[in-house]
This record gives sequence, structure tokens and C-alpha cells, in this order.
Amino acid sequence: MASNALFKRTFLVGNRVHTLSPSCKKAYRLYSSRHAFDKYALSSAPENKPQSTILQALRTRNPNTIWKKYSELEASDELKSLSTELHSLTFQSLKPKNKKAYTTKEMEVVKERLFHIYDKMKMTGVSIDVRDYNHMLKFFGRARDFATCSRIWQELNRANTPNIYSYNLYMYAAVRGGQSSKAFEILDSMRSANVMPNTFTYDTLLKAHGASGELVKMDTLFADVFVQSEKASTSFLSSIALNQSVKPSTATFTTLIDAHGTTGNIEGMMHIYRNMMPQYNVKGDIHVYNALIRWCCQYGQIATAKKIFFDMESTGIKPNVVTFNYLVRHEALKQGRAGAAYQIMQLMQRIYNVRPLQSMYNAIIKVHMKHRRPEEAKEVFREWQTGQMVRLPASRE
Repeated sequence: MASNALFKRTFLVGNRVHTLSPSCKKAYRLYSSRHAFDKYALSSAPENKPQSTILQALRTRNPNTIWKKYSELEASDELKSLSTELHSLTFQSLKPKNKKAYTTKEMEVVKERLFHIYDKMKMTGVSIDVRDYNHMLKFFGRARDFATCSRIWQELNRANTPNIYSYNLYMYAAVRGGQSSKAFEILDSMRSANVMPNTFTYDTLLKAHGASGELVKMDTLFADVFVQSEKASTSFLSSIALNQSVKPSTATFTTLIDAHGTTGNIEGMMHIYRNMMPQYNVKGDIHVYNALIRWCCQYGQIATAKKIFFDMESTGIKPNVVTFNYLVRHEALKQGRAGAAYQIMQLMQRIYNVRPLQSMYNAIIKVHMKHRRPEEAKEVFREWQTGQMVRLPASRE
């Protein structure tokens, strides 16, 4: 009978078999629970110091700590002691700390580190998995760098077979990078490869139409994919939708709301919220409500925005700093009501325990200065200086 020390749990990932020993199960479980590659097992126990070093760094989930330990192993020429799986785990750990808010400098640092490890993996003969390519597509897509994503895509096609996540990430990168028309070319590639689109694919195609201001085409696409019709359609999109029984999600409706809101079509936006979402039994989440409030504030429909705010509360969804940011900026910058904006900031702190952003204070100070109220502006500034304020960079979403 095999001893406990030799017992290993076996996983099948793609075409490769990986094993996970008891001595590193806990480390793997702790790290992978927050990552998309949660079935990516480690091939062997950390029997040498380099593997132990990286595993300990991975447990921290801190990209800077992981990079530091990786660099130390590189300096001591010990990277060859790392397994393929540990290389991939290290590679895929590199990302911005906050996916919603990050600086250009932070993105450049991550970009440099990604390419560095990518080159090292190729130089040392480490097999680069489709998950590694997907990680790069996701990062550079978020950074709106479609040119780099296209180069990564070419590498991926030469080395591996793209999966549904690869196509979705590449398509999303096209929309984020201002190349919306490319999304439909990628759809054609999916069709040729017999890869079946899913709800995320269709959401991205809707965004592509919305980004191009093609609301009619966007609504037609939604009808082709999601609207159940007794008459079968011969279109490619409809046939796939019927085969997979895809259903619209909150992300789908957020996309529709944003597209109509961008053009100021508040009536159409509210129709989506009041009629279409209940029709598909889809309940709003924080992203849906924030999108509604954003565009209502943008086009001066503050009464409607307040109704939506109360709707959100009644469903048990708590407003976040993004919600209040739209309301504060509307009162301060659009209406010039510094007092009303300040009351909203007090409300968000006292009732909801949400700390205001620096930009909210800036908006109120700007109104006071515009109306020649320097003392009031100084008072608000002093409050910001003495408070524990959040200084987040602008959201890239």
C-alpha cells in the first residue's frame, strides 16, 4: 500500500495529466480559489527550495511579493527548478491589484513583468498553456491594447487551439480597443472553428453595436439571439441561440441600458428596465442600477434617478461609491447646488458607511469658488484634508 507521503491526487487538464500531492494541496487550494484556473493542479510536491519559495509567495496573492521572489530565483539561476504549473501560476498572478481602478504606471509595470516571464518561459522550454495566453488577452484587452492582443492571438493559434474563453477575450479586446467591427470577424472565426458562442459572446457583440452607435442593429441582434420565436430562423446567430438556449443576463441588459443611455434615449432605457428585464425574469444588480442612475443624471432626469435609487434599496442592493458619485456630481456640476451635493456625501457616510472620493470634494469646492464663496470652499477642503479619504485613480471601465 502506498504511504501517505507518496499518495497523490490526479487531475486531467486538457491533454495533460497533473498530480497534486497532500503537501501542496492546501497551498494550491488557497491560491486557486480566487483564480479562473481553479482546476490547474501542481504536478509535484515542493521538494526543493525554489518551489517552496514560489508557493509561499503565491499564498500571499500579492503580485509584488510574487514578482520579487521570482526575480530572486532568476538572479540565482534557479528558475529551471520550477515546474510548468508553478511557472503558469506565477505568470497568471500578475495583474492590477484593483481591476476597476488602476494607474497607467501600474499597467506598464504589469505589462513589462508579463512579457519578461513569458520570454523566460519560452527560453527555458516551459510549455505555455492556453490559459496563459488567455491571461494575456484579458490583461491587454482591459488595457485597450488591441494591437498587442492581435499579436498574442497569432502566437496562440500557432502554439495551441483557442477555446471559447480565448475567442471571448479577443472579441472583448476588440471592442475595448475601439475596433468594434473586428468583433464580428472574430465571430466568423468562431464559426469556422465550430466553437459555440455563449451569453458573454453575445453581450460583447451587443457592446460592439452599441459602441458604434448602431442601436437598431443592436436591438435586432438581441431579438435574433434571445427573443423566443415560434418561427425558426435560418440565421447563424439564431440557430446557435436555439441550440444552446442562451438567456440574457444582467450584463446583457446593462449593455443595452448603456447603449441607449449614451444617446439620451431615457425612455428606451426605462423600457428595458421596466418591461424587458421582468419578461426574462432578470433582476437588476448594482451594475444595472448604477447604469440607470448614471444616464438619468447625465440627462437631467434626477427625479427618475431617485426613483431608481429607491427601487435599488427596496430590493436589498446597497448603493456603492459609484452610485453616489453620479448623484454628487449631478448636484454639484450640473445643478450648481453645493449644499445638496454635500448632503448626499453626508448621507453616504453616515447611513451607508461609504467614504467619498476626492473628486466629489473637488466638485463641491469648484461650485463654491465659482460662486465666490472662498470660506465655504476652504472649509470643505479642510474636511477633506483631515478625513480618511479614498484616493482612487479614475476607473478605466
